[in-house]
Amino acid sequence: MNVGLEEQLLHTELWKGELPIMLHMARDEVMTDAACTPDPVFVMAPRLSYLPLACAAAVEYFRAAFAPPHIDGVWFECDGVPCKWQLPLGVLYDLMTVRRDARTKAGAQQASGEDASPLPWRLTLHFLAFPANLIMRCPDEHTVKRHFLNNLKEANYLKHGDNSRTNDLSLQEQDDMWEAIKTNDASLFWSVNTKLTPADSFRNVPVRVCRNGKPMIQEPIAHWKEGTESLTTLGDVLVQTLPQWFGTPEAAAEVAVEVQGVRALLHTPISWLSYHCSHPDNFLYVCVARQDESVAE
Repeated sequence: MNVGLEEQLLHTELWKGELPIMLHMARDEVMTDAACTPDPVFVMAPRLSYLPLACAAAVEYFRAAFAPPHIDGVWFECDGVPCKWQLPLGVLYDLMTVRRDARTKAGAQQASGEDASPLPWRLTLHFLAFPANLIMRCPDEHTVKRHFLNNLKEANYLKHGDNSRTNDLSLQEQDDMWEAIKTNDASLFWSVNTKLTPADSFRNVPVRVCRNGKPMIQEPIAHWKEGTESLTTLGDVLVQTLPQWFGTPEAAAEVAVEVQGVRALLHTPISWLSYHCSHPDNFLYVCVARQDESVAE
């Protein structure tokens, strides 16, 4: 695909996105014979990366100096909720802030005095009591890489109806994509990802609609509205996947919608968002929340 200057700029800016993280170790897990209580470690983490990658050096620091000898498994917690490391780091953060955005739209923020975008992002690191009933284990970097490649294949199966494009990638090209994520190298990533990006419309747009504490919603999304010459919009996708939240303009007005940390406009064509705002695994993640999420599912 011939990529114009504007597209190159957007892709480059997307890869520049970072989040400041303040990582604490759980105090009740610090070795009793430790010389001191560990101070938090600050990390500038790429939004397109994954928690186990972005925080690997900090985890090793805490493990070597303060962790107990018998470790049950490394995991991260935010506000008492275990973090699902298999989601891109930026999506994890957006799922937290989109709830605050929803409360702001409902006028609740002013009353609570709550910060709409709390930074640095405060996370707690655990080595014990792994919540295996809530999150997947991540024993090493290879686990994250395998998860990424599986998602990449799934996204491209949705796009093309088969896995021929991902299967045609050499091992070196797969390694280059993974190295690009590890080093936050947009140029290296796009030197390979262009092979997965068709010059014309593909069969379906790989979209995942995310809500806090709920399974992701993933349905086949066509480029064009059926029987018309109109492009499918983000609003169309949300009406299809969450009709109880987006079935009427009045209901949709109460919902906060974010893509890549930015409040998204519902009239935006989903194909444009997919090309410009997808994560490296080729999925477009849409984070949604409303103040009152007790609406019947």
